[in-house]
Amino acid sequence: MRLIRMSLWIVLAGFLAIVLYQWVFGFQNHIELTIQNKSGGVVEGAELRFFDGVISVPKLEPGTSFQAVIDIRDKTGESSISFHYAGESQLPPSGDSSTPAGEDKGITLAGYIEGGQNKLYRGKIKLTLLPDRQSEVSVKKPLLSIL
Repeated sequence: MRLIRMSLWIVLAGFLAIVLYQWVFGFQNHIELTIQNKSGGVVEGAELRFFDGVISVPKLEPGTSFQAVIDIRDKTGESSISFHYAGESQLPPSGDSSTPAGEDKGITLAGYIEGGQNKLYRGKIKLTLLPDRQSEVSVKKPLLSIL
């Protein structure tokens, strides 16, 4: 009898944890993007591209960041989210010759998203621009999200 009661409490606690998690994250119907400039140079003329939308990123001085929110509830079809900026003319020079000066350089943040699927594609994406034209992308997504 005591084992059954303890098992019921464990099941109830697990159920409440799942309900609480979904309550906290379940209302989020968007993708939050953060771009942090740790490159040591100024980033200008950058933009985020997704579906048919473009979000212009203001001038990012070294050590500053920019945040944006993408809501895909009213979008249709398939797309990706990418960050674009001009080539080496706006970041400190490096040995990277893959993007000549002034040529568009794109960084994929989310390779595949479907419009209208807001509950499946939600979370936080952080792009950190590093010295020598390197970058890091981290994605934090709630349970049941496939971002």
